[in-house]
Amino acid sequence: MNAPTDPAIYQQLRDGGVDDLLAKHYAHLFIRDPLVVFRELLHVDDFKSSDHFENIQSTNWQTMRFKPPTPNSSIGWRVEFRSMDIQLTDHENTAFSIFIVLLAHTISHFDLNFYIPLSKVDENMARCQKRDAVLGENFYFRKDISRESRHFKGSVEDEYEECSISDIMTGNGTRQGICTLIDRYLDDQDIADSTRQILKDHVNLVRQRATGERMTNATWIRNFIHKHPAYKRDSVVTPEINYDLINKILHLDSSEMLH
Repeated sequence: MNAPTDPAIYQQLRDGGVDDLLAKHYAHLFIRDPLVVFRELLHVDDFKSSDHFENIQSTNWQTMRFKPPTPNSSIGWRVEFRSMDIQLTDHENTAFSIFIVLLAHTISHFDLNFYIPLSKVDENMARCQKRDAVLGENFYFRKDISRESRHFKGSVEDEYEECSISDIMTGNGTRQGICTLIDRYLDDQDIADSTRQILKDHVNLVRQRATGERMTNATWIRNFIHKHPAYKRDSVVTPEINYDLINKILHLDSSEMLH
């Protein structure tokens, strides 16, 4: 599956000297009109401001946002993770927030390479929306995420493979998992042992989600509804079921999310 692009935008970028893959990425952003237009930003100097571009960029909600340098600023290229869902407990929200920060530092520390074709990212997104996808689906991921993989000279198709979330996050016989690399990063840092252990405990929560030891929000909610005495197995969540579900969530302890 090829990601759709705006051919005119792609050609304009290529004519301007933009790299082929980067041109395809931004041409993909421009397949849609902006969701909003700000009256006060209709007429700006595009050589001094990126507001027109950001109007497209910021309203195209993908799982990751590739952010170019801001004009007249020392800020460089950035990548923004934006795929988080809110969790059901404060403990889990804390764990996932810390995990994302640690992952960003780990990528920079080891100079990791997670590049795969955008079409495979889209396919991963389609798969992840299926029921129990974290355990039942495989996802495209790089075979080698080390800095050396940037110099790979083979075909693009040889750079990635289908893996389970557990293999991606915890590793297997041929690859190091993301959680393992984060643990290595923490071991390299000059921090107190008590702090390091707290951070590793948060990473471990994410690891438990990947292996199935800890349920996802969707699985926990689905199980609650299925077991509710008022549920008639007709896919109808009645006001009574919804009330009991919200009340349960409000008084939920993080330990209850474990299998």
